[in-house]
Amino acid sequence: MVLFYHSTFVSFEGKGIFISLIGDACRAGWVGVDLFFALSGFLITGILINTVDDPAYFRKFYLRRSLRIFPLYYGLFFLLLLLTPVLAIRWNGSLPYFLLYVQNYATYARLEISTRFGMIHLEHLWSLAIEEQFYLVWPFMVWLFRGRPSFLVIPLFILIACPIARIMALHYGLPAQVTYLWTPFRVDSLAWGAMAAMVQRYAKAGLRARLPLIAVLSGLSVILLIAIYRHGVLDQYDPLMIKAGYSAVGFTSFGTLLILLKAGSFPATLVSLSPLRWMGKFSYGIYVYHYIFNGYFGTLRAYTVNVTHSKGLGTLALVIQTFAVGIGLAWLSYNLYEKHWLRLKDVVARYGM
Repeated sequence: MVLFYHSTFVSFEGKGIFISLIGDACRAGWVGVDLFFALSGFLITGILINTVDDPAYFRKFYLRRSLRIFPLYYGLFFLLLLLTPVLAIRWNGSLPYFLLYVQNYATYARLEISTRFGMIHLEHLWSLAIEEQFYLVWPFMVWLFRGRPSFLVIPLFILIACPIARIMALHYGLPAQVTYLWTPFRVDSLAWGAMAAMVQRYAKAGLRARLPLIAVLSGLSVILLIAIYRHGVLDQYDPLMIKAGYSAVGFTSFGTLLILLKAGSFPATLVSLSPLRWMGKFSYGIYVYHYIFNGYFGTLRAYTVNVTHSKGLGTLALVIQTFAVGIGLAWLSYNLYEKHWLRLKDVVARYGM
């Protein structure tokens, strides 16, 4: 969804219902980040709950997370720093934000990284900052409330507080960009995933019986999103989306996760297909790499449009190039670089480092 969102800049309007629906789906692709937040909250909370009684709980968690995230992330910036004199990269004061994982609090103007050959796009890394800030706080919350049913109050509070905070932010005139990018306004997407992990572990006996109700409520959330779409809203910065859409996407993610946990069901089988599992293995690298060179890819689209006189073919060329470069670089990065760091995770697990 995110790759399509970042690689389809052509207007699909006036080209028939089918093409228009494809265009709308692409323009709504930013929702993929919210779905990933929920999935991340689910996985991380599950790991923390399963290991909370380990004497090396904090050390193991942060070492394993660091080995998965930091080599690719900081390796990218190390490479860009080496290339700064060659490419004449102008960081515009953004480098400290990226290195400290607070780029989601920087303005887009500050994040515009230019070179003598064009733009290098790093704005999409804002979501990694929210993830990292979540990692800093959430393990301590799980540890403090371990084994207590009252722990459910924490994500519930977040799920209620975040939408209220977004509505108040709009009321008092804060820019829509703030409500989309700043962690206090977006952490409920992660909390929906955390809630799913808790329900899975603490309500196993009743989960099967509750699945139909969860499916119905998720369906209602989808209906709300369709109503927002019919209202003409696809933009993540639209006030209606901020007030109601984010929460609807979050609840839909919550319900989807629980439905997919039903072993042997058609949805569970579908998402377990080997091509999707293969993509999941490289998803982190695909996300990081796919958008960096989009400023250069625009040249291919313009050339294709000039040759074929078709905006659709030009956009198709851009989509293919975005997918090929994102997946190709992620595969190379994982096999030539990242997996050597990931082997150290086994050492951490074996020796309790």
